Amino acid sequence: MASLLLVVIAVVGGTGAWVLSQLHREDVDTKQYEEQPSDAPAWTVASADGIMNVLLIGADRNKDGSNGRSDSMILISIDQKNQKLRMVSFMRDLYLDIPTVGYERLNAAFAYGGAALTMQTIENYFRVSVDKYVQTDFANFEKIITKMGGVDVELSKEEAEFMNMKKGWDLQEGVQHLNAEEALYFSRIRDLDSDFGRTGRQRQMILCMLETFQDLNVTDMAGVVLDYLPYVTTNLSNEDILGLASLAMDFSSYEVETMHIPDTDTYEDIQVELNGVPGNQVMKPDVEENARRLKAFLYGNEDSSSSE
Repeated sequence: MASLLLVVIAVVGGTGAWVLSQLHREDVDTKQYEEQPSDAPAWTVASADGIMNVLLIGADRNKDGSNGRSDSMILISIDQKNQKLRMVSFMRDLYLDIPTVGYERLNAAFAYGGAALTMQTIENYFRVSVDKYVQTDFANFEKIITKMGGVDVELSKEEAEFMNMKKGWDLQEGVQHLNAEEALYFSRIRDLDSDFGRTGRQRQMILCMLETFQDLNVTDMAGVVLDYLPYVTTNLSNEDILGLASLAMDFSSYEVETMHIPDTDTYEDIQVELNGVPGNQVMKPDVEENARRLKAFLYGNEDSSSSE
């Protein structure tokens, strides 16, 4: 799961440069995809000192090893000044004009152009800085949960009953210790409620994983990170990670705020033709309103480099 960003940060300070050398680095060229969509706001891309935005991408690989569509896109915004960790889920069914592709679901951007196209499509439309990313695939999500010894997650009555019905498990309402298979299934449930519910569970899982990780001893922490690093791809520099590592002990005290794009009552469900197939349901967002709300959520009254 893409929460490995926080896991790596938490342990890198103790294991140093050798850990950093194990990360799979892949620089991305987002400039080739820069454009101003006709329905996007006219203001410039917002950023601010002391706030780092990192896009966490969870995706599956195709059988031939090529990129599949992204299943999870969560922007993690680390606000050092106000000691806040903000998490924004971007719905995979957002219907946007993807550079070099045309109008498609947002999750198609990863299949066509990887992290670079995904990041720039979000930045083109919603006008907030997205320059860093961490990507992993869901096949390896179970490996880290197993290495951590499972994870404690609070289930609603509806979630527990749904998982039991679908998988024949015996889960109860309340805090449950989930193994790797159960945790992955929980993170991908969609039919119980909606994609909004699914992304909410993914954000919940990231926080539960971080809490579980923080309870491990230093040796086990290092083991989790070192086993999982080969499955992580990022363009975070050593300087980025070391800077965040210096704050790692403070993250547990950061206030966590969450949001999803499109926000409530800022989109309409429509049916469109995709790849010659009619009747595909997608989300058509009110782009300017979502961009305005996202900018306010991430930056509030902070001075940012954008201007309207």
